[in-house]
Amino acid sequence: MKKNIILVIALTAFIGISCKSKQKLVEIEGANKPAATTVVMEETTAGNQEVTRNETFKIVFGDEAAAAKAYHVVVGSFQNYDNAKRLQSTLKEEGYNSLIARNEREMYRVIIASSDTYNDARSVITGIKSRFSDAWVLIQSK
Repeated sequence: MKKNIILVIALTAFIGISCKSKQKLVEIEGANKPAATTVVMEETTAGNQEVTRNETFKIVFGDEAAAAKAYHVVVGSFQNYDNAKRLQSTLKEEGYNSLIARNEREMYRVIIASSDTYNDARSVITGIKSRFSDAWVLIQSK
C-alpha cells in the first residue's frame, strides 16, 4: 500500500512537471535579424583558406586614421580588453603600429596592419603566417 502511494505521488509530480502546454511563448525583439558579421572563406590556389570578415567596428586604441583604410589584418580577437591590450603592447614593442578595434558584439580585434587594397592585406598575412597562422582580413561594414 505504501509503495502504491509513493508511485501515485511520483507519477503526479512527473505529469505536473512535464505538462506545460499552457506556457506563453515570448517574442524576442531582433531575434530574426541577420548577424552583423559576414564571413567569407575562399580556397586559394595553394589549397589554403582565406578568411575575410565584414563588420562594423570602432578604433578604441591606436591611430584612428587607420580606420579610413579599407582592409585590416587581424591577429587576435578577445572578449576581454586587457588581453587585447597585452597583445597590442607586445606588437608595439616589436615595431608594429598595431591598434585595437571593438565591434558591435563587444569583441576586441587586434589589428597589425591596415591597407587600401585587399592584395596588400593578403601580403601582410603571407609575411606573418609563421607566427600568426590564423590572421584574417577585416573589412569595415558601411
